Amino acid sequence: MFFKRIYPAPLSVPTGTRDSNIYTMNIFRISGMNLNGDISYWKLFWRLISYFYIMCYLPLSFLLSFIKYYSEFTPASLLITLQLALNSWFFTLKFIAVVFYEKRMEQANKCLDSLDVYCVSKEEQLRIRGTVAKCNKLYLIFTTVCFCYATSSFLDALLNNRVAFNTYYPFVNWREGHTQLIVHAFVEYVLIGYSILVVTAVDCYGVMFVEALREHVNLLKDRVQKLGGQNMGVKLDTASHTSEEDSYAALVECIEAHKTMLDQRYKKAVLQFMLKLQHPMTFTAMNIFNINLATNINVAKFALTVYTIAKGFHLEDKMNTHENNSF
Repeated sequence: MFFKRIYPAPLSVPTGTRDSNIYTMNIFRISGMNLNGDISYWKLFWRLISYFYIMCYLPLSFLLSFIKYYSEFTPASLLITLQLALNSWFFTLKFIAVVFYEKRMEQANKCLDSLDVYCVSKEEQLRIRGTVAKCNKLYLIFTTVCFCYATSSFLDALLNNRVAFNTYYPFVNWREGHTQLIVHAFVEYVLIGYSILVVTAVDCYGVMFVEALREHVNLLKDRVQKLGGQNMGVKLDTASHTSEEDSYAALVECIEAHKTMLDQRYKKAVLQFMLKLQHPMTFTAMNIFNINLATNINVAKFALTVYTIAKGFHLEDKMNTHENNSF
């Protein structure tokens, strides 16, 4: 059942947080990404075709159509083509970034798996299943809306004897007859539909992952609140329910779960931040001299030197004596 993931699974069915991105991961595999390390010759062949279409031909097809048939564009079709061309170019850049980091996706799923280990209670399991269903439902809604737009554009174009997206294909031209129009429109709809399928997965993956991770953060917060004796503002007597050893073990699990959330990328970001702190921050005063920490230290040293000299000559006492004599 394709739509079973949009409903919370019963406790008898094994479900993990990684299932919140199951639709997007399947689309990534269809697009040619090697997420499981089991790529074969036919998968490699399909990967080359898919990557060539998404990264090269799709962004160029709008430009080729514009160059070849510029004089035949109406203002409306010209604006639609320019909009789709810009979207396809930015989509290509996003897809290249996802392909570059495709190995990180399985690492992210393993991180979610390690967080699932700490969700042992029935309530937590139900909340995980609810999050999985919500993420998959939102993805299908977003994809359905995009396909409704593509389908309505396709049908409207056929009714008006034209194509919807004005992509260029070298062996078919919808301007040369009704048969060519049907073939061109159908090929365009299939290929653009494939692009929409991939672009929705690219756009939704990060949102779905953050939503799943956010649920684990909320679960960890609730565990800590229960451990501290407060849950939803109500005082609880934890000593009557659990022993000190059980509370200590639960606290250790909370700390380990928190450490799991701080993945390697966060550690690298902190390390880079600390390295940046080693470089002094410098400002330039009127493009003449630099002002930095060393400048402030030198000014402080000079002020201390002047104060020491003034104190050595008893200038303060002499000035007070002079003021008293003047009165």
